[in-house]
Amino acid sequence: MSGTGQTVEDIVIGLKGAWSLFCIECALYIVIVTLLSAPVFIQVYRHLSSRYFGKAERFLSAFLAGQFCGTLACVYLIKLLGFKPFLLLGIYAGAALLSYFGTTGLHAFSGRKWPTFSTKTVICFLVFLGLVLIGTMLPFSRIAEQTELGYAVRAYFSADFLKHVSVTAELSKGDVPPVNPFCAGETLHYYWLSYIPSAMVYRLLGPDYSLVRITIAFSLFVNVFLLLTIFTLFRHYVTDLIGRIVGLATLLFVNSYEGGLILYRIWRQAGEILQIRNYNIDALTRWDFGHPQIDSLFRSFLYTPQQQLALSSLCLLFLLLREDRWPVQIKHATRLTVSFLIALLGAAVLGYNFFTGAVVVPWLGICLGIAWLFYRRLSYLDLSLITLILVGSIGSYYLFDMFPSKGNVFSLMIDKTYILGLHRIVLYNFGPLVILGIPGMLSCCRKSSRGSGWLNILLFTLFATFCMLFIRIQDFPSDVSLKTGLLVALGLSLFTGQTASFLIRKWGGYGYLVLLLLLIPAGPHWIIDVFNTQDIDNNRFTVYFQKEDLTAARWLARNTPLDYCVQALPERDIHCSDLITVFAERRTGLADSMHAQIYLIDQHKYKTRQRDILQLFHGIDLTETQDLCHKIGIDAVFIGNAERNLNSAGIDKFSLCKSIYTHAPVEIVALKPKAPLIETMQMPEDQSFFLAEVIYQLVDQIEIDFGTNVARAWFWGDFSGPETTHSTSFRWLQHGDAFLICPPFDEQSWLMTMRIQPFYAPNLQNQSLSLFWSDFNHKDSGISLPNKELVTFELKPGWQEYTCELSAHEKLNGPEVLVMEPLKSGVPAQLIQGSSDTRTLSVAFDYVRFDRMNGKRKQAKYPDGTETGARVLAAPYPDHTLVWSAPGIAAFSLMTPPPRFSIKGKLILRGPDQSRSHLSLFIRSVSGTILRTHLVRTVGVEKDSEMSFSIEVTCQPISDTIECYFIVSSVPENSLLYLENCIIASSGREGPGL
Repeated sequence: MSGTGQTVEDIVIGLKGAWSLFCIECALYIVIVTLLSAPVFIQVYRHLSSRYFGKAERFLSAFLAGQFCGTLACVYLIKLLGFKPFLLLGIYAGAALLSYFGTTGLHAFSGRKWPTFSTKTVICFLVFLGLVLIGTMLPFSRIAEQTELGYAVRAYFSADFLKHVSVTAELSKGDVPPVNPFCAGETLHYYWLSYIPSAMVYRLLGPDYSLVRITIAFSLFVNVFLLLTIFTLFRHYVTDLIGRIVGLATLLFVNSYEGGLILYRIWRQAGEILQIRNYNIDALTRWDFGHPQIDSLFRSFLYTPQQQLALSSLCLLFLLLREDRWPVQIKHATRLTVSFLIALLGAAVLGYNFFTGAVVVPWLGICLGIAWLFYRRLSYLDLSLITLILVGSIGSYYLFDMFPSKGNVFSLMIDKTYILGLHRIVLYNFGPLVILGIPGMLSCCRKSSRGSGWLNILLFTLFATFCMLFIRIQDFPSDVSLKTGLLVALGLSLFTGQTASFLIRKWGGYGYLVLLLLLIPAGPHWIIDVFNTQDIDNNRFTVYFQKEDLTAARWLARNTPLDYCVQALPERDIHCSDLITVFAERRTGLADSMHAQIYLIDQHKYKTRQRDILQLFHGIDLTETQDLCHKIGIDAVFIGNAERNLNSAGIDKFSLCKSIYTHAPVEIVALKPKAPLIETMQMPEDQSFFLAEVIYQLVDQIEIDFGTNVARAWFWGDFSGPETTHSTSFRWLQHGDAFLICPPFDEQSWLMTMRIQPFYAPNLQNQSLSLFWSDFNHKDSGISLPNKELVTFELKPGWQEYTCELSAHEKLNGPEVLVMEPLKSGVPAQLIQGSSDTRTLSVAFDYVRFDRMNGKRKQAKYPDGTETGARVLAAPYPDHTLVWSAPGIAAFSLMTPPPRFSIKGKLILRGPDQSRSHLSLFIRSVSGTILRTHLVRTVGVEKDSEMSFSIEVTCQPISDTIECYFIVSSVPENSLLYLENCIIASSGREGPGL
């Protein structure tokens, strides 16, 4: 079936104009989270002694422990019973009633007064809450907002926030462990526990409600919960109100000097204030100095909601591990409850965020060891209970395959540039936190501070700092620093509050002045970040989804099975994973490189899948494509403007597949051929071949414009994003080799033209660029090392065109890759005075163009001396022989063909010595659509050797005639290639021969 599908206006994607629906989704989310938490919450809250624990501590600890236990139990129930929301919620409601009435009675919470807070404390909290909500809701409200350029999604929302939408959509399908939607067939490793309530909300509401809004509701809930726990933490550790305000402010709003540095740069250059739009503030040290990125807590509020529950658990651990909260003389039941809570919160950190847990759990073990060895606060029963819960939880994670079973995730790495630039990292990323926090860290070492929990926080901050500096994940250097940077900031903010309190007590007004001088330069950072993250009018950092693409995606969500797998071009103008996994809520065979690898997929599997998907879009053999998609599990291919702009013959083959959705310019095709009109068509008895006068041509010219994002489908390498200077759009090759996938060649030779310019600096030697032929068959990386040099260009300064001829006999077996290897690279900031560009640049590419060359083909001859003209003639006998003495094409037409037939024959190579050649068969309809291609190779051919072949063809011709072409790309000198006994067979019956 085909049709326009449901329009985008039928379902509101973002928040604009949908606030009533958003309120419903938020309310339902809170109800579900409360039900999941209730059974355990009631028991924990009751057994925590009010003598040693404040009500805020009791409530937050019990709620988070209940949430973790309820979510983990929900996963087990889904695995056993299936994802049936009403049944699951009924089970939890019954368990909550039993927990309430069966053990505590109605008097459990009767007569309990909530703690009284001073007016200043309430106002302080409301101010911080208001600023957080304003700062987050402004960007949230503009996600997928409709603009003239399309539905806009700001950068980082497209890369990070929408990733959470994809995971929620996958969890709502009920598979445990869930399938990785970004690499269908693989397990979704890493964190996903925190998305279970969101998935349940979506299952209850149905597809008429937006997953984007539900994810925003989830983000707001965990953000507010984290703010409550942080505020409670500061109330217990920082006694002075000014100290709390300063500590919270440095953690939330004035934590970095990067914003002030940007304003200083703009002022020095006499620029306009709106130039701040061109900066990603939290990535400044990564852009300028090549260091791993460290984000602020505000970024976590926007992009990483799963991190918030882990941070909340950590804050509560800081409270529970205070020794005045855990005295020896408390009741045994309370002690076991505290031990139970500590173990649960440690397990929750690891379950909600693996990287944070990898820091918190070892630190927790050290703290418990100190409490047991030096303070005797732990009994053997306590240790046994904590160990049992932690081990059991980790076992559950492995049962659900949350952690990858193979490969080293972390590695210890000493980065000299990182260490030498430590002062910049400290001052720019942490600024006031370090200046005010270090004195607070020193003060906590005093004897009077022991036993109050400060030692635990000091140990944690130092351990988190070590992990931030020295622990890395291969290929993802910022993943650890992004998570551990928040942990370091949290610890330093507590010490900052202590220092601020001390300054005000000792210095009075001068203390206020010192704080203002330190904090005001950090103020622009948060303001710039809030402005930039909602600035969808900035085209440079915004992705625009076209209405036609979203309409097709919504049609997929409504009309295909939940486990349907759809493949779009991975590196398109917008992320393939956003379009398919977010808005279509379906899986994809391979997403863009970031989404495909971030969930810890084995690198060999990723490279293999990457090679297969490339072949899917560039290969022109439909049968091989169908086999490939069957192996991966791809059900349909999404064909939009980005896919058509490839100008690849590989796209044409999909016209033979059944179209399940057609609404220009988007088409979705199922990976099955069209059903034949007549199932049992027989070959005609009369002559079915005639002389073909038209030589087959794919295209006459292919141009790859490096200034477009679509060009990413043709090349690999460490390229910059598209840049424009003096009306020239280009990309820099920053360092290393570049790999260019060549289009399919079907003639003797092509002319390749490259418009490039080398990086120039006064003290840099002349640049050169070497080209190598390579193949695409390397079993590990998919691309082998250069193995045949083609040409080396000596590059002149400025934009220049360079040309070389690509002859067919120079090509290798298999899909061809052109390796481009520059001689030199340089860093502008080091070689050019006044430059701040720290990238390592080598060569800039404007375009690469391939032009067909009309070379003359030599005439092949039969053994009796008759010239064949490199064409096939009709022949009633089966032993007809066609001879090539040079590259050429033999063409014939098959009238009224059957839907399935085979071409069989024998290749014989005659030559004076060891030779090598190959022959290709192309079949197309008269209208020009490619139906089938097959390549027969003679490998290690020696004199008088021969090889038989059989090519199976399945097609549904558009007209009653198709054209067949034998293309010989190379014939060795003084050699002849014979094609003998070539026959057509259909339905078990042989047709006329060639």
